Amino acid sequence: MATKVFNKFYGKEKLSGKCVLLSQDRFCVKLNGFSEEAIVIFKTIPSRSYDPKSRIWNFHIKDYALLLSKLQTLQAKLSIDKLPGFVLNCIKKTQNEVTVDFTKIDPVLASALMPFQLEGVSFGIDKLGRCLIGDDMGLGKTFQALAIANYYMDDWPLLIVTTASMRAIWEETIRNYLPSVSIMQVQYMVSGKDYIGEAKILIVSHDMMTRCLDMLLTRGFGILIIDESHVLKNFKSKCFNASLALAKRAKRVLLLSGTPALSRPSELFTQLSLIDNKFFGSFYEFSKRYCDGKQTQFGWDASGNSNLEELEIILAKKFMIRRTKEDVLKMLPSKQQEVITLDTKLEEFSEQDRNCLIALAKKI
Repeated sequence: MATKVFNKFYGKEKLSGKCVLLSQDRFCVKLNGFSEEAIVIFKTIPSRSYDPKSRIWNFHIKDYALLLSKLQTLQAKLSIDKLPGFVLNCIKKTQNEVTVDFTKIDPVLASALMPFQLEGVSFGIDKLGRCLIGDDMGLGKTFQALAIANYYMDDWPLLIVTTASMRAIWEETIRNYLPSVSIMQVQYMVSGKDYIGEAKILIVSHDMMTRCLDMLLTRGFGILIIDESHVLKNFKSKCFNASLALAKRAKRVLLLSGTPALSRPSELFTQLSLIDNKFFGSFYEFSKRYCDGKQTQFGWDASGNSNLEELEIILAKKFMIRRTKEDVLKMLPSKQQEVITLDTKLEEFSEQDRNCLIALAKKI
């Protein structure tokens, strides 16, 4: 609910309200007080609907302009915050049915993708290779990102920014599922002295990306994959600014994170700005709308959250696809149990070693 703030107009209290998106085709008007005149106007709108639980009126988006024009007659008594321009532009954009030519993806990789992963690939291609894959851990974000990057292979070289612990996973996945790419063209950068001029796929750590930014910019990567993108939540950090410089040069930007920080929207802004740094206008506009941003004696406070339903609609429409394990449980392969027999047998130990092991087992 909007914060209750009253302005004086000829000695009377002036109410305020806010338009908020509820779905792709409905919005509501949240008032900070009772206005009989506003309700009279609400009842004249053809698509009106009243929720008795929340006591809030909502309408079809096609009646948005009509409602605002009628509420204009109450401007002396009621001020309304309109839907931001980026919200209207986003929901007005028609969703075209995407036909993905999966023959452009390496057959080995394409055949390994499960149905929900194919959906993720289609989403990424629909967004022209600029999106955030926010699936839970273990749902194959690596496979989906590589498939999208492979689809846009004409825009390579490809830069993969990841953690040191994930380096081996990326290298193994590329080796096993992208046989069309020679292993000699896949390189892991370990220092600023490395020659990267012939690498089709370059894997770097977040720290190495920051330290060797000029070198990476010179190479001119057309596709950028940033793994664990939630580490870029601080827009003042060197790592984020390095990512932003690379993202502005790249034609495709794929972000991967199992924890994209939906509970604190302010941490999403940096990631979303890598995908489209002009969409929200500025952090101030974003935080005012979705972080309950307000001025305090300590400065601008954007640690809260507001209008999360609307933000989730914008994310799903424009930026992000996210599935949990519960969402895709039926599509996951069954768990397999395997008994591994060790070659080394206890009898092969010396009597002294056996006695030592038995003694240790009794202490546990």
